[in-house]
Amino acid sequence: MYELSLIATPNQEFLVTLDGQNCTINLYQRDDYIFLDLTVGQEVVKQGAICMPLVGIIQKPANFKGQLYLYDSYSPSSSQTLATWESLGERYKLVYVTESELNA
Repeated sequence: MYELSLIATPNQEFLVTLDGQNCTINLYQRDDYIFLDLTVGQEVVKQGAICMPLVGIIQKPANFKGQLYLYDSYSPSSSQTLATWESLGERYKLVYVTESELNA
Protein backbone atom coordinates (compact mmCIF):
# COMPACT_ATOMS: atom_id res chain seq x y z
CA MET A 1 0.00 0.00 0.00
CA TYR A 2 1.24 3.45 -0.91
CA GLU A 3 -0.14 6.74 0.46
CA LEU A 4 -0.36 9.57 -2.06
CA SER A 5 0.34 13.10 -0.86
CA LEU A 6 -2.68 15.38 -0.89
CA ILE A 7 -3.15 19.03 -0.03
CA ALA A 8 -6.24 20.76 1.37
CA THR A 9 -7.59 22.43 -1.75
CA PRO A 10 -10.90 22.02 -3.61
CA ASN A 11 -9.13 21.04 -6.84
CA GLN A 12 -5.74 19.39 -7.27
CA GLU A 13 -3.98 17.51 -10.03
CA PHE A 14 -0.73 15.57 -9.72
CA LEU A 15 1.43 13.06 -11.55
CA VAL A 16 2.49 9.83 -9.86
CA THR A 17 3.92 6.48 -10.95
CA LEU A 18 1.94 3.59 -9.46
CA ASP A 19 3.30 0.09 -10.08
CA GLY A 20 4.98 1.25 -13.31
CA GLN A 21 1.89 3.16 -14.50
CA ASN A 22 2.38 6.86 -15.24
CA CYS A 23 -0.78 8.33 -13.74
CA THR A 24 -2.38 11.75 -13.69
CA ILE A 25 -4.87 12.12 -10.85
CA ASN A 26 -7.29 15.01 -10.51
CA LEU A 27 -9.27 15.33 -7.25
CA TYR A 28 -12.02 17.91 -6.93
CA GLN A 29 -15.06 18.67 -4.79
CA ARG A 30 -18.52 19.30 -6.26
CA ASP A 31 -21.38 19.83 -3.84
CA ASP A 32 -20.98 17.28 -1.01
CA TYR A 33 -18.65 14.83 -2.79
CA ILE A 34 -15.01 14.47 -3.75
CA PHE A 35 -14.52 13.17 -7.31
CA LEU A 36 -11.48 11.67 -9.04
CA ASP A 37 -10.32 11.56 -12.65
CA LEU A 38 -7.56 9.08 -13.55
CA THR A 39 -5.46 8.97 -16.70
CA VAL A 40 -2.72 6.37 -17.29
CA GLY A 41 -0.29 7.56 -19.94
CA GLN A 42 -2.59 9.17 -22.50
CA GLU A 43 -5.54 6.85 -21.79
CA VAL A 44 -8.45 8.06 -19.65
CA VAL A 45 -9.27 5.29 -17.16
CA LYS A 46 -12.00 7.02 -15.15
CA GLN A 47 -13.68 10.42 -15.02
CA GLY A 48 -15.94 11.63 -12.26
CA ALA A 49 -15.49 8.69 -9.89
CA ILE A 50 -17.08 9.44 -6.51
CA CYS A 51 -14.64 9.02 -3.62
CA MET A 52 -16.49 7.29 -0.81
CA PRO A 53 -14.31 6.27 2.14
CA LEU A 54 -13.24 2.60 2.07
CA VAL A 55 -14.87 1.94 -1.31
CA GLY A 56 -12.69 1.18 -4.33
CA ILE A 57 -12.64 4.31 -6.47
CA ILE A 58 -11.80 2.70 -9.81
CA GLN A 59 -14.55 0.13 -10.33
CA LYS A 60 -13.75 -2.70 -12.77
CA PRO A 61 -10.40 -1.23 -13.83
CA ALA A 62 -9.76 -2.94 -17.18
CA ASN A 63 -6.80 -0.65 -17.95
CA PHE A 64 -5.46 0.04 -14.46
CA LYS A 65 -3.51 -2.29 -12.20
CA GLY A 66 -4.45 -1.98 -8.53
CA GLN A 67 -7.02 0.13 -6.73
CA LEU A 68 -7.34 3.56 -5.13
CA TYR A 69 -9.09 4.13 -1.80
CA LEU A 70 -9.92 7.19 0.27
CA TYR A 71 -10.18 6.75 4.01
CA ASP A 72 -10.94 8.82 7.06
CA SER A 73 -7.95 8.41 9.38
CA TYR A 74 -9.82 10.03 12.31
CA SER A 75 -12.80 7.64 12.41
CA PRO A 76 -13.06 3.92 13.02
CA SER A 77 -13.73 1.94 9.84
CA SER A 78 -17.36 1.39 10.83
CA SER A 79 -18.20 5.10 10.91
CA GLN A 80 -16.44 6.62 7.91
CA THR A 81 -17.82 10.03 6.87
CA LEU A 82 -17.86 11.84 3.54
CA ALA A 83 -14.60 13.56 2.69
CA THR A 84 -14.33 17.31 2.30
CA TRP A 85 -11.50 19.13 0.59
CA GLU A 86 -10.59 21.07 3.76
CA SER A 87 -9.32 17.86 5.40
CA LEU A 88 -7.58 16.24 2.43
CA GLY A 89 -4.08 15.14 3.29
CA GLU A 90 -4.54 15.36 7.05
CA ARG A 91 -7.73 13.55 7.91
CA TYR A 92 -8.61 12.03 4.54
CA LYS A 93 -5.89 9.94 2.88
CA LEU A 94 -5.68 8.58 -0.66
CA VAL A 95 -3.93 5.22 -0.93
CA TYR A 96 -2.95 2.95 -3.77
CA VAL A 97 -3.18 -0.83 -3.27
CA THR A 98 -1.32 -3.08 -5.72
CA GLU A 99 -2.96 -6.03 -7.48
CA SER A 100 -0.90 -8.49 -5.42
CA GLU A 101 -2.07 -6.82 -2.20
CA LEU A 102 -5.66 -6.99 -3.41
CA ASN A 103 -5.31 -10.71 -4.18
CA ALA A 104 -3.65 -11.54 -0.85
